Amino acid sequence: MSSKKLFILIFLSVTLLFSRCAKQGMPPGGPKDLTPPEVVKTHPLKDSVRVGLDTKIEIFFSERMSQKKTQDAVFVSPLPKTPFEFKWHKKRLSIYPKEPLLMDKTYVVTLGTDAMDLHGNRMKSPFCFAFSTGDFIDSGFISGFVYSDKKSMSGILILAYLLSEKEPDPSLFLPDYVTQTDEKGGYQLKNLSFGTYRLFAILDKNKDYLLDVEKELVGVTTCDVKLNSGSFRKDNLNFFLFKQDTTKPSLVECKALNKNLISVEFDELIDSKTLVDPESYLITYEEKPEKTFKIKKVYSLYKNFQKAFLITDKLEPKRNYKLSVLNIEDKFGNRIDPEKNFCFFTGADLPDTSRLKILATSPPDKGKIVPLDTEIKIFFEKPPEKLSVEKSFALKEKEDEKIEGNYFWNGPVTFVFVPENLLSGQKEYRLELKNKVTDLAGNLLDTIPFEISFTTLNPDTLGSLSGRVEVLSKTEEKDIFIILSKIEPPRLDYQKILKKPNEFLFDSILPGAYLLSAFIDLDCDQKFDFGNPYPFLPSEPKIIYPDTLNVRSRWETEGIVLEFK
Repeated sequence: MSSKKLFILIFLSVTLLFSRCAKQGMPPGGPKDLTPPEVVKTHPLKDSVRVGLDTKIEIFFSERMSQKKTQDAVFVSPLPKTPFEFKWHKKRLSIYPKEPLLMDKTYVVTLGTDAMDLHGNRMKSPFCFAFSTGDFIDSGFISGFVYSDKKSMSGILILAYLLSEKEPDPSLFLPDYVTQTDEKGGYQLKNLSFGTYRLFAILDKNKDYLLDVEKELVGVTTCDVKLNSGSFRKDNLNFFLFKQDTTKPSLVECKALNKNLISVEFDELIDSKTLVDPESYLITYEEKPEKTFKIKKVYSLYKNFQKAFLITDKLEPKRNYKLSVLNIEDKFGNRIDPEKNFCFFTGADLPDTSRLKILATSPPDKGKIVPLDTEIKIFFEKPPEKLSVEKSFALKEKEDEKIEGNYFWNGPVTFVFVPENLLSGQKEYRLELKNKVTDLAGNLLDTIPFEISFTTLNPDTLGSLSGRVEVLSKTEEKDIFIILSKIEPPRLDYQKILKKPNEFLFDSILPGAYLLSAFIDLDCDQKFDFGNPYPFLPSEPKIIYPDTLNVRSRWETEGIVLEFK
């Protein structure tokens, strides 16, 4: 091929490429544009009144946009019964109502941060404007932030429902107003009509403005919001996302392991408090359901909350029993399925001949930077004979004398030792069980002597953090849990509990970057309650300190204020 023909072929190919790109509204190449797109003007204009009921909405951009992405980021409130029709002409997006707009209504158009140009640049922040088909613009306002696992979340949908006689179910009914969180996880609902609102936050994966309970994260507020002329603004209405579980736990299996022990297994993790409560279980004779069988103790194993072990009176071999589970709940508060809460088993005459085992210790073997105020814990696989453990246990600093302290049992299988004084810094300690340790049947511990070692941290590297908690709204006095979480390895959580708003101090903590949060334990269960979208249960009040806190060695980070608004 001649050079002239080759040149003509290349020229025609490049021309064709530019032509195709122009038709598709795509950039033909060159340096990538990193400038975020902007809204240049709108129709109707911002805060226009007496707008016609057949008015089309137009948004003019600073550059050509990715059409599908941008359309998905447009929210018009109140939501129409019939979706709008979208049409594009270069940089202009036209939104046509398929039915007349409502009379005397303020409409709010929000363009979320998912809107992007052809280079993939997103909107820097949501764009919002309002207009009215009546004589005035509504002034109601609600704002806040959305968090997931202590991190703010962008692109989360905020659904607002005007309350009426019927309680809104966000999985079935479309909201009256909707917006989206910005890059910092904040949201603003502007120009709301007066009334009482219930809000939800959802990670709307399928873009249908509804909650998919099985697949999408949801957040619930601490209260409904009443907006009126005397109180038209509500700030700091925050959400904490969680995965809702509505499945009731089921009993999978029960089995007699020996003449005094029954194992019970569930199909999911169970709330630890109800799992080991003897009142959660009932054993009867199959042929005499009115006669009950005594349960002495119930325990679970280290970090296994799907299984329980029941210590009972001596079972009769080859006799059939029925085990019923009464008040078991999973970690989301779902009660046991009433149709799957019982099973049958046959009594066993087997003696317990297996050796006693230790599943774990705290601190673990070869643990480093162990706090000076640590509690020593030993987790057994089955109940040991307590006196044999207490007589055998020793904590020593190398070959020195035993460390004095007090011990107690946290259930049948967890031994806890609390040193009388703080441990020394940068020292190696040895935990040992040297004497005869047995289980309740006389079986020996499988490893004698049992030994582990750990090393304490250097106290000179420690710092502290202090501040105070303020509760500005009226609330009954309940425990306030403050959690300080280290976000760098080794990841640690420190916790303080206040009986009322007061000052707090985290002393002797490792240097590093931390996140600080707190919640008010209204239901007194020592854990944060996310609430429930439907039937509605409000979440417990919770706050996250907005900044990362840096703790330095031999230095107190002070003046921190956690403010419940």
